[in-house]
Amino acid sequence: MNLPDEYMQNMQILLKDDYEKYINSLQQEPVSGIRLDKIKTDETILSEFEIVKKVPYTNNGYISKTEKIGKHPYHIAGLVYSQEPSSMMPVCASKLQEENLQDIKVLDLCAAPGGKTGQIAEILKGQGVIVSNEIETKRAKILQSNVERMGYTNVIITNNTPEKLAQELPTMFDYIFVDAPCGGEGMFRKDPSTILEWKQERLESNSRRQKEILAEANKMLKPNGKIVYSTCTFSKVEDEDVCNWFAKTYDYSFESVPNEVENNTTFLDNKSCRRFYPFLSDGEGQFVCVMKKNDGEFVQKRPYKTYKMGKSELGILDAFLKTNFNLDFDLKYAKIGGNYCIINENLQKMLDNMQKLAIINAGVTVGSIEKNRLVVHHNVFTALGKLSKQKINFTLDDLSLQKYLHGEELQNESLKNGYGVVCVNGCPIGGVKVIDSRLKNMFPKGLRL
Repeated sequence: MNLPDEYMQNMQILLKDDYEKYINSLQQEPVSGIRLDKIKTDETILSEFEIVKKVPYTNNGYISKTEKIGKHPYHIAGLVYSQEPSSMMPVCASKLQEENLQDIKVLDLCAAPGGKTGQIAEILKGQGVIVSNEIETKRAKILQSNVERMGYTNVIITNNTPEKLAQELPTMFDYIFVDAPCGGEGMFRKDPSTILEWKQERLESNSRRQKEILAEANKMLKPNGKIVYSTCTFSKVEDEDVCNWFAKTYDYSFESVPNEVENNTTFLDNKSCRRFYPFLSDGEGQFVCVMKKNDGEFVQKRPYKTYKMGKSELGILDAFLKTNFNLDFDLKYAKIGGNYCIINENLQKMLDNMQKLAIINAGVTVGSIEKNRLVVHHNVFTALGKLSKQKINFTLDDLSLQKYLHGEELQNESLKNGYGVVCVNGCPIGGVKVIDSRLKNMFPKGLRL
């Protein structure tokens, strides 16, 4: 591994006696991790993934030797999520699970591809609201795909700058996660191409942008709220220096992290600024710091008027959902772009403040309406699949499951005309439209194997 001389000098200064351990760790193979969605399933499915050990600071993260996890039906069904082990640390460090979650509002400010959003959603279990934002449009689409595949119901996905969000959502959130853009030094082993992008002079420009992002995050955080700042770099300029500046400038206090996180990390001079190195535990480089807002006032902003749907739109949506699903909740909708989404009261209150923001989806996307006909979206099957009135279940080794994932049409005499949900070992993976025993495949082309 051809590391820049300036970088190696920086690391020698940072690590001192541990420098050789770090250099040796770069010669080791990077590890892969998965996160189990315990809302949907349990540890019995882990036999499919060649588990080496548990990620010690999580209750549902595992080191796995299985390759191409993304093509496994359990991954496609959202039972597991492929995630680098150390990137699970910021949410674990936050102590979010100790809060009153019923009405909590969380912002994942730099969210793609969606690992932290998923961890947060699994802690909240459908409660509260998560606004999951990604500034880059292409990455926002990846974020959307992952959130929809996992079937979360309390997430709003947005595609905005931090500055625009702060303008519309002042003092709105209880927690803000900032996984800041950085030099990526912690990913050198896993992705050597990042080494070519590293330049000493970029550290200061990265630091300036990180401070700008945190300044906007401060505007959106409630008094006594918490910011969880993380990077995948080792540069003190991008890590401790940024946190110390921010805490001093905006009157924040540093929070302790759980013992499990502390035991797998180290620190320089601030015990709350935790550093994860590949020689300490399994995973790549990571920095995390939790900071609590000590002062400030709530900013009252009048919400916009809620979009009112016509009787025709409501009739089409109600007819589809009540005909095909056994729903145990009242239906409330929002129109996001060209799509109609199922939302709850918490999501509605948040959306009432977001009409000038670029929103990709919210809650559960049902579909679009074209010429008085509903074009059904994949998300309704992943999120509400267990409530479907018609299900067809396959085992992992069933050839029909492979045909479905390839996009082929299936046959089934037992299902009535309408819509049904395809399951793998009882877990929804996608939908079909039933026409006289023909099962028209509705699995998205972009996800097909």
